Amino acid sequence: MSLGLGAHLADWLILHLLLADQPQYAIAVVDTLMLGGALAFGACLVVGGLSGRGGGTGGWTPYLFVLLGGSFFIAIPYTFGLWTSPTYAVVPTTILLTVLWYGRAPALTLLGFYVAATTLLAVLQATDGLPYAPGLTTTPPGSLRSGALVGSMFALLILVFAVAFGLALLVIEARRLQESRLREARQQLERSNALISQYVPVQLAEQIMAGGEKSQPHHERRRLSIFFSDLVGFTDIAEELEPEDLSQALNMYFTEMTAIAHRHGGTIDELVGDAILILFGAPHATDDRDHARRAVRMAVEMQQAMDGLNRRWREMGIGEALVVRMGINTGIVTIGTFGSPDRMKYTAMGKHVNLAARLQTNCEPGMLLISRATWLLVNDSIDCVPKGELSLKGIVKPVMTYAPRALEL
Repeated sequence: MSLGLGAHLADWLILHLLLADQPQYAIAVVDTLMLGGALAFGACLVVGGLSGRGGGTGGWTPYLFVLLGGSFFIAIPYTFGLWTSPTYAVVPTTILLTVLWYGRAPALTLLGFYVAATTLLAVLQATDGLPYAPGLTTTPPGSLRSGALVGSMFALLILVFAVAFGLALLVIEARRLQESRLREARQQLERSNALISQYVPVQLAEQIMAGGEKSQPHHERRRLSIFFSDLVGFTDIAEELEPEDLSQALNMYFTEMTAIAHRHGGTIDELVGDAILILFGAPHATDDRDHARRAVRMAVEMQQAMDGLNRRWREMGIGEALVVRMGINTGIVTIGTFGSPDRMKYTAMGKHVNLAARLQTNCEPGMLLISRATWLLVNDSIDCVPKGELSLKGIVKPVMTYAPRALEL
């Protein structure tokens, strides 16, 4: 409404300047009309402010707004000639805007007001109860007040009102249909995104949804911290459990481990059998030291979470306590998507991935082994103890290993 008041005052100034030198227009009547319109807009602003709605669309305020505005828009064509003034073209537009802004009920109220006001003015002018075009100083032809003209123009105006209201309803219905389809599309997209996140790493899913992942296989060289883990003894108890109990136990394990991995910002690359491969440094990276620290702290938290999991498994009837072997290594690997355009896999490849897997294989159950490369990045913040050199399968030189002291206690 404040915008409408500003526009009205600007129109008043322009209209005053344009008509001031035109003798056929009664400028005093024009000024009175425009002043009334300004007061109507001002009243709408005051009422909106007092009601606490600030021009909102609830309660009775929309009806007051449309009736005050409607009175002004009827007064303009009446002042300059109800049946001949081009300003009457604005009236149907106000019906359309009212439907779009306030809804059907206020617009229907405005339509009824326009019909009633037009009918009343037509009757009064046809019977000389009101002067025709008081804003004009010249006397209009008598034919403009004839019953035939008044009747035909009145019928035409009512038809225009009805068409404007009908078009407005079609527009608002089309908008509602579009919003409904957009809402369904958004919901479908959210379901699809949630499903994607269940089958690919969360970080990669976010990158895909943001449009940052290429549609063709690609990869790069990058330094990562790689975590491998294996649930010791699970294969043996799998033969003793029913498939339903086995699935439930494994799902509990993966749920707990993935939650911990996500808290530390790890990218879960593989869940194979009871083994887990987690990457730090891809697809999102900070720095090598941060990647290694988060990987080790995640592994320690995972080991500590096993006590709670074993308690829950005992309640399911799994009497044997399960433990996890873990290995972490840091090095430059090839990371990216491998495969074909029809089927791609995001993963890391290289000797440092194999080294992390070998550390896990040679780790004591319930422990974590980290390579010297990882230890060099974490030793200033995580207390570790040396575990000696290991000759690992597929690795040419012996590897010096360490373990966090937190797991030694």
